[in-house]
Amino acid sequence: MILIVPDHNNCSLDTSILNLLEAALKLGLEEEIHILIIGYNLDSVIKEASTISNHIAKIMVVDAFYFGDFLVENHALQISKLVSNYSYVIFSNSSFSKSIAPRLAGILDIAPISEVSEIISKDVFVRFIYTGNFIETVLCNENIKILTIKTSFFAAKSCDSINYDVLVENIPPIDNLGLSILIDEKINLTGRPDLSKANIVVAGGRALGSKENFDILIGGLADKLGAAVGASRAAVDAGYASNDLQIGQTGKSIAPKLYIAIGISGAAQHIAGVCNAGMVISINNDRDAPIFQFSDYGMVGNLFDIVPQLIKLL
Repeated sequence: MILIVPDHNNCSLDTSILNLLEAALKLGLEEEIHILIIGYNLDSVIKEASTISNHIAKIMVVDAFYFGDFLVENHALQISKLVSNYSYVIFSNSSFSKSIAPRLAGILDIAPISEVSEIISKDVFVRFIYTGNFIETVLCNENIKILTIKTSFFAAKSCDSINYDVLVENIPPIDNLGLSILIDEKINLTGRPDLSKANIVVAGGRALGSKENFDILIGGLADKLGAAVGASRAAVDAGYASNDLQIGQTGKSIAPKLYIAIGISGAAQHIAGVCNAGMVISINNDRDAPIFQFSDYGMVGNLFDIVPQLIKLL
């Protein structure tokens, strides 16, 4: 059996559930698929989960107030109590899921497989290692295989909003471990689309030269296109953009329909995060920049001349 542990916010499921389901189906249609939802006041999440797919045989629910803050210690221990009958436990590659998976693996004394980009067979998986510099094919003989999935590599099929006859099982929660307490939470509300889900992404690199230039040029073009904003690791390290905007092997993997890379050289680690984009347009003053080898269209020139003209024309 396969257990999917999806991301959610206590109100709705993250859209990555569809990518996780697609990954689960590649493990074999004969495998029964269950979903485990852990949180607080989960009625709307359960209702949504019941409309995902007829491939889901059961939804397990653990509902307690101390799961509402998504503190990973409680989640990892709770999951460990429920996985003995499963062959696979599947997580997304979100920062939260990637915090739970290794803890769960430690509790169970199992070697997890992270950043899975392809499922070859029930035991053979392809994944990125060394910050995207190498692609590794691994054979896993663990009785329980713990996987984090690079969701952008598994094309999601849309939800058909049908109420399936899914068994919902309420699981008694473990006691609150009390090992950590949520003190404060800051949410950055920009009014722009979510980077992980946007159809159009405009991203900038270190060539922008300053945070002010990044905000004016990358933010300005993104707003004209109704796009999300992204950044290379170099731009994030330079302080031009926040960590949650980083795209690449050590950041977010995205699959927009249109990706516009501005002042980004195109290191292998960055390309690993956008290799499933539909169309790539690059602007760079170096005609030999690696990004052009990956691009559908390239513009060689000064971004400080080109981008303001694009913004003006739009």
